[in-house]
Amino acid sequence: MTLYYIYIFIGFFLAFSLYHVMLSFNGKEKLSNLSYALLTFSFASLIYFIRILYYHMKIDSFLVLGAFLLSVSLVASSATIFLYSMFDLKRVKSIIFVSIVSLFIFTFINIALYALFDNFFFIRFQIIASIIYTVFCIVLVTIEIINKKQYKEIQQKFIIIGFLAICISSLSLSASFFFQYKLPFAVVYFGFIFMFILFAFAITKRFNQNYNELVNLKILLEEKVKKRTEELLIANEKIKEMSKQKSDFFINVAHEIKTPLTLIKNYCDRYIKKVGETEELRIIKSNLDKLQRDMTNFLDMEKIEKGQIFYDHDQTFCLSDLISEKVTLFKEIAEIKNIRIWSKIEKEVYIQADPYAIDRVINNFFDNAIKYNNPGGEVNVELQTSDENIELLIRDTGIGISGERKNLIFLPYAQVSNLKRNIDGIGMGLYIVKKIIDSLSGTIEIQSEPGKGTAFKIVLKKYDKKEEEYIKPVKASKPIRLLNQTESVEDSGYDETKDTVLIAEDNIDFLAFLKTELAESYNILVATNGSEALDKVRNIKKPDLIISDIMMGGMDGNLLLEEIKNDEDLNDIPFIFMTAKTALKEKIDGINRGAVAYITKPFDIKELKAQIHSILENRERQIEKMKSSVIEALSGKKSVEPNDHINSNIDLNCIDYAISDKEKDIVLLIIEGLQNKEIAKRLKLSENYVGKKISEIFAKTNSSNRVELANKITKNPNSI
Repeated sequence: MTLYYIYIFIGFFLAFSLYHVMLSFNGKEKLSNLSYALLTFSFASLIYFIRILYYHMKIDSFLVLGAFLLSVSLVASSATIFLYSMFDLKRVKSIIFVSIVSLFIFTFINIALYALFDNFFFIRFQIIASIIYTVFCIVLVTIEIINKKQYKEIQQKFIIIGFLAICISSLSLSASFFFQYKLPFAVVYFGFIFMFILFAFAITKRFNQNYNELVNLKILLEEKVKKRTEELLIANEKIKEMSKQKSDFFINVAHEIKTPLTLIKNYCDRYIKKVGETEELRIIKSNLDKLQRDMTNFLDMEKIEKGQIFYDHDQTFCLSDLISEKVTLFKEIAEIKNIRIWSKIEKEVYIQADPYAIDRVINNFFDNAIKYNNPGGEVNVELQTSDENIELLIRDTGIGISGERKNLIFLPYAQVSNLKRNIDGIGMGLYIVKKIIDSLSGTIEIQSEPGKGTAFKIVLKKYDKKEEEYIKPVKASKPIRLLNQTESVEDSGYDETKDTVLIAEDNIDFLAFLKTELAESYNILVATNGSEALDKVRNIKKPDLIISDIMMGGMDGNLLLEEIKNDEDLNDIPFIFMTAKTALKEKIDGINRGAVAYITKPFDIKELKAQIHSILENRERQIEKMKSSVIEALSGKKSVEPNDHINSNIDLNCIDYAISDKEKDIVLLIIEGLQNKEIAKRLKLSENYVGKKISEIFAKTNSSNRVELANKITKNPNSI
């Protein structure tokens, strides 16, 4: 009967072991579950070897006794690991590890000695070692538990009681084996059963705590996510409202501008009819037309975004006639760039759509095919029918569109090229075209290769005209003439009595205007981008002044300035930025980079002329003063000493403008004509710090450039 209970007992512990192994794969308490599973398994093994094989079957072979000793060591070590997992014993982690390793080394040594000498002494000696290990661990763990007061929670108390129970039972079992005395089953194993029940309860309690913590954490996170989502929704609504307000504001501004723009345009047309078209009037007319087109596109895009339908697609007209007329009208514009337009148009092709919408689509594709084409290029236009569809193909030999931009060009504000070009619009044309084609249930296909050209294929539904049906003819709108019809701008003639000014600007019409205005007083070098400007500066003539736009294709103005300032032979050239960027940050950044002035568009040409005159005149005075000082110093007439009178003015003005001593040192070096990099090197400061200080000095003295600053700082403060 006792044997029957023993088998039940072993099966019970093996089931416990398997259950906790499975629990270890799903949960936080992996170490505690695995160590508990090992403890129950090793204890089941111990019972099997000692009670079944040794006592019941009377097998006292080397293998049985060796397995028994390993089971005793496993019980002791796994109990220690379980305690480590349930209490904070990190401080004695290394001691526990060394003691477990030592126990097993000692176990294997005693098993080997028993196998060699067949002496039961080594079995008893190993049992004593296990008892010593157990007592050592009890003392070590007890000290740590007491020091850290880890006995307040109920599961910790249960573990302590259970550990004491297993120690008592283990010592009883070891003693009975040591003295070869068989104790009753219930007496020996009651402590183990009690321990396993308490340990299981502790693990369950810990698991429930962790589970409750996870549940509470989940609830807390859900509340935070909910709160954050509500905040984001509120913020999103605010952003939408602000965006709507801005959009409504721009729409109102655009509507307000339409009336004065219409008046200006009509009076301009009347004046052209009266006196004839001059180059100046052509430029005015072209820019007015562009402004009107961009404004119309912007307003129409807003209507499309709001889902407002403003096209009447119930009208019918002859598409062949419309495209033929468009080809004729655009040929005149194409000839300016020496571009040839070829057409192959099928006759009597009809479509049911709004003529204004289709006119707009054709205008956009023709306009782009010419704008983004190369001089001497071609545009091919084909119109044909296929079954129930109309196919319109427009192919050019222009710059092409890169693969990554093909999917972007039909988005609002997208540009055909990712490089800034003076012919670019604001990127709404193709977006509106796509919406028009979509409203007619049509499709647009694009094939393009950078450097070789682009082909657009538009497929629309064909209208079958009845025999006696009258189709009202439509008239094609005149295309807006291209801006920058001036083919190129050449450098002015050279006059050695004049200063030389280089202008870098990618808008050809504007470049031509600046050259015309300034050529009377200066030698003018022109460039349409930074690379061309840098090439002229290095290879043709070192200019006395550079004026540059910031936003240009290829090398922009910022890169040009950087190249100039990094070249020791060129970094003394004064540099003026001329740009549409009006933000204060942009101005400060330009000054920090080394520009002496920053002029924002639109500006009065008189302002630019005054800036140029002031900068060059002051530069000339500094050069002459330096020459005379050097000559006098060399001749022995006068040493190069600071002018006491000027120094007195500088001291007084620095006090008046609240300029600090550090800022004063920078001002003195600016007056000497040093650039930011040289000032930073001289004063052993960072270039960024010098730039920041110069901006502060400009603000204090209300100066817009270095020349103006020098004049203000050196003038007599008592003069009127």
